[in-house]
Amino acid sequence: MMVLPQTAKAITFNVVVLPVDVLNVCTNYYCFPEASEILADDIIKYFNKDNKVKSPDLYTLRAGLSANMDLYNVTASIVRKYDYNNSIDYAGMKKLARSFDAKSVLLISSVVTSNKGLSKRSVWEVLEIASVFDIEQPFTLDTDAVLIDTVNDIVMWSGSYSRILGEKSKFTARNASQANSKLDTLRMYFEDMVAQDIVQNVVLRFFPKTINPLERAQKTDKNEIYKSGSMLQFEKKLPKPKSEEKQDVSPEDELGEMIFGI
Repeated sequence: MMVLPQTAKAITFNVVVLPVDVLNVCTNYYCFPEASEILADDIIKYFNKDNKVKSPDLYTLRAGLSANMDLYNVTASIVRKYDYNNSIDYAGMKKLARSFDAKSVLLISSVVTSNKGLSKRSVWEVLEIASVFDIEQPFTLDTDAVLIDTVNDIVMWSGSYSRILGEKSKFTARNASQANSKLDTLRMYFEDMVAQDIVQNVVLRFFPKTINPLERAQKTDKNEIYKSGSMLQFEKKLPKPKSEEKQDVSPEDELGEMIFGI
């Protein structure tokens, strides 16, 4: 009798990563990708490096929306409702997920708010306005991630992250070089810190036994990215462009509230 070895099939969860600016292509003055797109792209790359969670890239997502006008309109309604009042369109999410053979949607939003007002603006719109009018005022980049279970119409997880923009209360760019420096800093912030935390928290929801909390640690360096307690801790520093002056990094400004770690 021939005995054939049985192979266990790995479980993979499909998640559609949806930045709220997915339908905005080169709409800002600098023609830079919007903050939510930059973060979403990093998250998708981290997901697709492993077999636990898979996600279509933004090119595939846009191509699918362009080929289906009904789905395009549904997606436009989803991002509009969330952008205006943080409302979740569960019915629209279900249609979007099914179109890409998924059962979950990860909604990504990243906007700038002023301490003197409640208006939401694109990070590049704020950079342009602050540069033209020479505004010396701190701005806060608020980033939100919401994981939606489209089968049961529930929020599986959500996280928020905040970062103060600018050096010594200024967030301006007088030329193309300074503008690109701001773009590089934003990319590094998302890739090295926010994206990793979001990915670990999403994976935790599907595979609860794959992640263990860190033990409480002590802060040893002012510039170390640190959060105390049993939560995710990054042992790397956020790199800074050479054109920017070195500053003390406040843990509360660099990271949002994080609960779980590797």
